[in-house]
Amino acid sequence: MSIPGISEAIIRHNSNASSYSRGEEYYRKGAIAKLKKRGNLIQAEIEGSEITPYQVSIRFDGGGITSASCTCPYDYDGWCKHIVATLLSCSRQSEIIEERPTLEQLLNRLDFLRTQRLLQELVENRPELIDDIDEFVSLIDLPKPQTKQPSTRQSKIDTSPFRSHVKRILRDGLKELEYGSEEDPFTDDLLAVIEKARELAENGDGNNAIAILETITETYAQE
Repeated sequence: MSIPGISEAIIRHNSNASSYSRGEEYYRKGAIAKLKKRGNLIQAEIEGSEITPYQVSIRFDGGGITSASCTCPYDYDGWCKHIVATLLSCSRQSEIIEERPTLEQLLNRLDFLRTQRLLQELVENRPELIDDIDEFVSLIDLPKPQTKQPSTRQSKIDTSPFRSHVKRILRDGLKELEYGSEEDPFTDDLLAVIEKARELAENGDGNNAIAILETITETYAQE
């Protein structure tokens, strides 16, 4: 299984000497418990000093690796030893990578009721996910004004989901740039948020449209 942009030269370039050496040691010990590929996503579980294995996620496209993250607390120079160990396994033993369905392929197997049940069970096990769902639903299900008359008074919308969403776009985009992505990671996602403001403006709700645009601008400036 060929994965573009994963070579030992690339791994050395993106990690310091200590991380590379320790990642090499982890690889030789066979510390990687699971190594899976879902579309353009590589996932691995690494046995470390904690009881719970560290989770590594690596995304790539035709040009190579676009992002790499790990749940360990490492926050220094380059990739951590767990990411190094995962990529060494991909480079040297690609045959051990288990091919699994993507999220889109999995969801396509479910009807509405099963999808709803899945979300309920996920939130039951991980209550913090309800905030992400709340944010997503707020963005896609804005109340539609009943008239296009500009004089009609509209209730003020809650802009906090937009603020959280823009923060996420900016922070995720910066991570992509840090990992060498040459594509613009901001514009398309930000334009999708701006589109919500345009829809409100076209339906006569200029005040809320301006509130959304102000939130985007303020968050951009703060971040």
